[in-house]
Amino acid sequence: MKVIQHSEPWEHFEVHDFLDSSDFNSIKIYAESLPLNADRTMNVLRSGYVHDILARAMYKLLDEIKYTPLVEHEITVQLDAIKPGWAYNKIHADNPKKWVTFVMAISDQGTGTQLYTKDQQTLVKTTDWIPNGGNGFIRKEDTWHDFDAKGLTDIRRTAIVMLAEKGWDSV
Repeated sequence: MKVIQHSEPWEHFEVHDFLDSSDFNSIKIYAESLPLNADRTMNVLRSGYVHDILARAMYKLLDEIKYTPLVEHEITVQLDAIKPGWAYNKIHADNPKKWVTFVMAISDQGTGTQLYTKDQQTLVKTTDWIPNGGNGFIRKEDTWHDFDAKGLTDIRRTAIVMLAEKGWDSV
């Protein structure tokens, strides 16, 4: 795993070779086997083979970025499949109970995450699309971002791996 730190428009990191090639291929085959039920289909995993592969790699990534999780935490994996042309259109800074988010590109082609200035007004950059890699950040009040699948001709598939407070998305 190779991690590159960036500071503009706010601190975030770029990752290459998040998984070994065998594990990445297993994740890709599994993700591609999931049905598409809408323009954006989200499959949340909290246990199982795919979750465990991604969670182990996330703990290695946390070591690389020198982030120590609190005792009461969990790793949640969300496998996203987004049809071409879909857009979230919601500049956001994530749930405050999500501490670290990493978006691993699964599909061969896709669109990176759009990063905005701290005032949410200006798009500074779109991160690179890196299969078996991607981009992530430690959540802060001003880590404004958005994402979409505009301009694509195939499904944008990602694994969103999150370190969060235990029960972070419970109602």
